[in-house]
Amino acid sequence: MFDYIVDASGRAGILHTKYLKNRTYSKGLKNLAHWGYWTGTGSYGLGMERTYSPFFEALKASIGILMNQDISISRRQAAGKGDNCQSVRDFYLSSLSLAPNLFQLLEGSKLATDVKSATDYSYSSSSYAIPHARTVGDAGCFIDPFFSSGVHLALTGGVPAAATICAAIRGDCTEETAAKWYSAKAAEAYTNQPQSISTTCHCNQTFSTLFPRK
Repeated sequence: MFDYIVDASGRAGILHTKYLKNRTYSKGLKNLAHWGYWTGTGSYGLGMERTYSPFFEALKASIGILMNQDISISRRQAAGKGDNCQSVRDFYLSSLSLAPNLFQLLEGSKLATDVKSATDYSYSSSSYAIPHARTVGDAGCFIDPFFSSGVHLALTGGVPAAATICAAIRGDCTEETAAKWYSAKAAEAYTNQPQSISTTCHCNQTFSTLFPRK
């Protein structure tokens, strides 16, 4: 037996998707992501103060693109032949060429895996705690991989989740009060980010509309 459940099951969000049934997806951030793993990529910021930042090395580099789902589908259809859409791999590679600084780092490198795809990144829940249960990180909500916001939400969720559980155990407050406070805190952390991300995505889409590729 246990006294508390902390759901850190990631996108699966077992507590929300199987029991509470209170997850909703954001239509405004309906993006499609494609990514793959590369070997032999160049180093970032050579000759600059930030050379080799961040300070870690990996055998493979994960490189992806993020695009509005409707725009992504329409571009694949336009670049296809006949009734067939452009392959995901060809679309991914052609999209990388739109980022010349990144593309330079790929000179001489090799795409070592198949191109992977995912969507429905942005979601939230109507609450993030019930008495004796908390959800943290991607299990409760996630905004968008563009800003790696999952790391932020995991950190800002894990600490207050632990704090409220400890407070209830010590008798500083009731478990109902602790759960309600945590749920409000988690919701606040989520709502502080979508506006800036939506603005960025909207600006990118507007730029693509005003200055389409020739």
